[in-house]
Amino acid sequence: MGQIRGYDRNQVLIGTLLGDATLVVSSHKKRKAALRVKHKDANEDYIMWLLKYLEPYATNGYSIRIETDKKTGNQYRVLYINSTRKLYYMWKRFYVVNPAAKSIYTSGIKKIKPQILNSIGELALAVWYMDDGWLDVNINERNNVNRIRIGLATCAFTEHENRLLIGMLKKKFGIEANMYKRYNKYPYLTLNTEAALKFLTIVYKYVYEVESMRYKLEVPVYNPHKHVLIEAMESFRNTRCPSKGNDIVQTFPKGER
Repeated sequence: MGQIRGYDRNQVLIGTLLGDATLVVSSHKKRKAALRVKHKDANEDYIMWLLKYLEPYATNGYSIRIETDKKTGNQYRVLYINSTRKLYYMWKRFYVVNPAAKSIYTSGIKKIKPQILNSIGELALAVWYMDDGWLDVNINERNNVNRIRIGLATCAFTEHENRLLIGMLKKKFGIEANMYKRYNKYPYLTLNTEAALKFLTIVYKYVYEVESMRYKLEVPVYNPHKHVLIEAMESFRNTRCPSKGNDIVQTFPKGER
C-alpha cells in the first residue's frame, strides 16, 4: 500500500463513522476515546485493511476480538482502537452528548455537522459504502439489466441529516440521491441507475482493494452504448483494475442473485 497520508487516514475514519463504527469517550478530562468497528468474520480482510489506515490512531494500543452473536450464532471480527487526543477530538466533531444517557462520559449520538460534510472525500465515500451500502441489480428474462440501484443505510441519522447528506452528494460529487423510509420510520438513501454508476466510478479503485467487498462492484455487462458511464467504468477497469476472468464483471441469470 505504501506510505499512508494523514489525509487518507482521516478519510477512512470519517467513512467508517458514517457507517458501522462507533466512538466512545471514557474520559473527557483525560481526552480518552475508543473506536469500535465490527464486521462479519468473512470480512476479516476488510478489518485488516481498515487497521492499516487506523493503527496510527491507536496511541493506547488496539485489539481484534472474535465475538459471537448470541441470537444468530454468527461470528464477528471486532476491531478496538484505543486513543487519547486524536479520537477524542474526532468524537467532538462527530458526536453530541446523548441527553438520555446515564453518564455523559460514556455515550453520545452521531450527528452530521457542517465540518464533517465538508471533509467527506472519495475515500470516505468508499468506506461508507463498504460499511453500510448495498448494490441491487435487476435482471430481466433475457439477461438484460432493467436497472441498477445503490442503497446507503442512514437510519442512525435524522431526516434533516439525511437531507444534508443528499445535498453533499449532489454538491461535491454530482450524484443525485433520494431518501426513503422502511416501515415509515428508518431512513435510507438510494441512487438510481445513472447515479449508481457514477458513484461506482468514484469508489471503484478503493473497494477493489478489499477482496471480500468486490461483490459490491459486480455490475453486469449490457449494451455499452446505452449509458456513457458504462463506457467510463469499462475503461477504468481495463486501465486501472484489470480483472482476472470474470471475477468482477459478471452477468447474473435470472434467479441466481
